Amino acid sequence: MDFKKLFASNFLVFESINYSFTGDCVLVQGENLTDSGQESNGTGKTAFQGIIEYCLYGSTSQKIRDRDLIRHAQEESEVSLTIECKVRKETLKITRYILKKSSSKLTLSINEKPWKFATVNDGNALILSWIGISKDDLQYYYIINRERFKSFFTASNTEKQNIIGRFSNANLIHDVDRDISGEVNELQNTKDSLEREVNRISGLIEGYTYNLQSHDLESFKENKKKRIEDLNIRIKQFEQLEGDKQQQLLGINDKIRNYQRGITRLQSLCILEENKAKELDLSIPLQLLQKINTKISDKLDIYDKAVDKRSQYNSQINEVNRIIQNTEKKLAGFITCPKCSYVFDLNDKDLDVNSVEKYYEDVQVLSDKLHKAYDNLLSGIEAIDVELIKFNAEKNDCNRRIDLLKQKINEIKDLISSYIYKINQSLSQIKLERELTYRLEIEIGNIFKDIQNVSNEIETVKKSNYDSIDVSDLHKKIVNCNKNLEEINDELFKIGEEIFNISSWIDRFKKFKAYLTNRYLKVIETSCNDVLQKINSNIQIIWEGQKILSTGKLSDKITANVIRNGQERDYYSFSGGEKAKMNFAMIMGLREIINQSHPYGGLNFLFTDEIFEGLDGQGLYEMLKVFNEYHFSVLITTHITDRNLFHNILKIVKKNSISCIDVT
Repeated sequence: MDFKKLFASNFLVFESINYSFTGDCVLVQGENLTDSGQESNGTGKTAFQGIIEYCLYGSTSQKIRDRDLIRHAQEESEVSLTIECKVRKETLKITRYILKKSSSKLTLSINEKPWKFATVNDGNALILSWIGISKDDLQYYYIINRERFKSFFTASNTEKQNIIGRFSNANLIHDVDRDISGEVNELQNTKDSLEREVNRISGLIEGYTYNLQSHDLESFKENKKKRIEDLNIRIKQFEQLEGDKQQQLLGINDKIRNYQRGITRLQSLCILEENKAKELDLSIPLQLLQKINTKISDKLDIYDKAVDKRSQYNSQINEVNRIIQNTEKKLAGFITCPKCSYVFDLNDKDLDVNSVEKYYEDVQVLSDKLHKAYDNLLSGIEAIDVELIKFNAEKNDCNRRIDLLKQKINEIKDLISSYIYKINQSLSQIKLERELTYRLEIEIGNIFKDIQNVSNEIETVKKSNYDSIDVSDLHKKIVNCNKNLEEINDELFKIGEEIFNISSWIDRFKKFKAYLTNRYLKVIETSCNDVLQKINSNIQIIWEGQKILSTGKLSDKITANVIRNGQERDYYSFSGGEKAKMNFAMIMGLREIINQSHPYGGLNFLFTDEIFEGLDGQGLYEMLKVFNEYHFSVLITTHITDRNLFHNILKIVKKNSISCIDVT
C-alpha cells in the first residue's frame, strides 16, 4: 500500500495543502518568518504529520480537541488522504470534515464508490481493517513522533514479548498455555486435597497401630516412650526446617535492603543529573539568539532601504548625466562672432550662453553631490554587509552553543532514563522478593503450627493411661483405612500422570513459543545490522531470546547485546546520536516484520517527527541516503535548518501566521 495524496484546508496553521507523495525520501524543514526567533519551530511540521494522523484515526498524537484543529477565525476544516493498494487494485479515499458547531464527519470511498458505515467509530474501524495494521503499530513504526515513540531497547521485557509475539503469532500459543496451566492448577488443587487426606488416614493408621501394639501394660509403656521420642524427632525436623526458612528469609531481606540502597543511590544520581540539566540554561542563549535575529532583521531592513536608495541615486545620476550631455551639446553649438565676439546659437538666437553655462555649472555641482552621496551609500551598504557577516557569525556560534547545550541536556535525559529504568527493574525485583517473603512467612507460620500440633500430641501421649482395648475392632479399622488409602493413592497416581502429560505439553508449547520468538528476533537482528552497516555505523546488535536454563527452566528474557569494536556495551552508555542510529535500524527491522506478515505486503510509508534529533548533520545525511534506497515515501522532520543537507527538501514556511509547503 502507498500513500498517494494529502489535502487539508484550514487545519491548524495551514490555510491550504495539496500534496502528492513522491515515493522517495523527503527531508521536512521549517522556516518561521512570522517569528524569526523561533527558527524552524512553530512552522507546522508537527501539524503536517497531524493531518495524516487525523485522516487515519480521527485524532492526533497531541490530543487536540477537534474544534481547536480548525484554523483561527474559520468555521470548518477539511482533510483527506488517498491510499492505493496495488495488490487489491483498490484506492481508498478518507475525507473528514471538522465543524466548529457540530460533530465531525467522515466519508470513505473505494475506487471512487462510497463505502457506507453506520457511525464514525465504525468508519474508523473500517479504515484500520482495510489497512490491516493496528493503530499502535502505525504510531510506533510508520507515523512516529516524540509523543508516541518508545524505543524497543528501553521497553520492558513484557512489552518486548508482546511486540514479538504479535508479529510471530506466539501470543496465540500464550493463550493456549494459559488455558492449559489453568487445568493443571485445578488438578494440582485436587491432588493437594487428596494428599492431605492421605496424611490424615496415615495418622489414623499410625494411632491404631500404636494402640494395637500397646494391648498389655509393658508394651503400652514402651510404645508410649518410643512415640514421644519419635514426636520429639519430628519437632526437631520442623525446627530445622523453620531455621532454614528463617535464614532464607534473612537472605531475601538483605537482598531487598540492597535493592533499596541501590534505588536510593540511583535516585540521588537522578537528582544530581537533574540539577546539572537545570544549570544548562537554554533561555540565555535563546534570548541572545533572539536579539541577534532582531539585529539581523533590523539591518536587513536598513539594507533593503539602502538598496532602494541606491536605485534612486542611479536613476538620478543617469538623469543628471543626460542633462549634462545635452547641455554640453548646446554649449558646443554656440558660435562666437569674429568681429564683435558676440556668442550666439544659430538655432536659437534668444538663448543666453551665460545662463546655459551657469546652468551647466549648477548641474555639475549637483552631479558631484549625487556621486558623493552615492559613494557614501555604497560605503554604508558595505558596512552593513560587514555587520551582517558579523551578526551571522554570532548567530552560527549561538546556534552551535544551543545545539551543544541541547545535546548535553539530551545526554543527561538519556542518563536519567537509564537510572529510572534500573530503578524500575529494582522495584520489580523487590516486588518478586516480597512475594517470596510472603510465601516463606506463610510456610514458617505453617511449620510453627505443625510444631504446636506435635507438641500437643506429645502432651496427649504423656497423659494417656493404659486401658484394655478391643484388638479385633482395631484390626478392622486399620484394614478399612488401608483400603481407603489404596483407593486414594490410585487416584493420586492417575492425577499425577495427567499433570505430567499436560505439563509436558505446556513445556512443548513454551519451547515452540520460544522458537517462534527467537526466529523473528533473528529476522529483526539481520535487518537491523544491515541498516547499521549502510549508515556506516560500527555498532552490531545481537538479540538474545528465550532459552532453556541449566536448571531445565525456560528463561523468557529478551536482551540486546550491543557490540562495538568487539566490546559489549550497555545501550544507555551510547551518545544520543548512536542511540538514534540504533532506534532507526530497529524501526526498519520491525517494519520489515510487519510488512512480511501482511497479506497485501504492508504499508510502504514512513513519517518521523524529530525522533532522531540526537543525530548531527552528517549522521542525518547518512540515514537519509539509506532511506532513499527503499524507494517508497519517507518524510523525516528535523529542526536542522541547513538547506544543503539533502537534495530533496519539503520546506514548511510560516508567514503572517499562515503556513504553506514549498518543495525544493
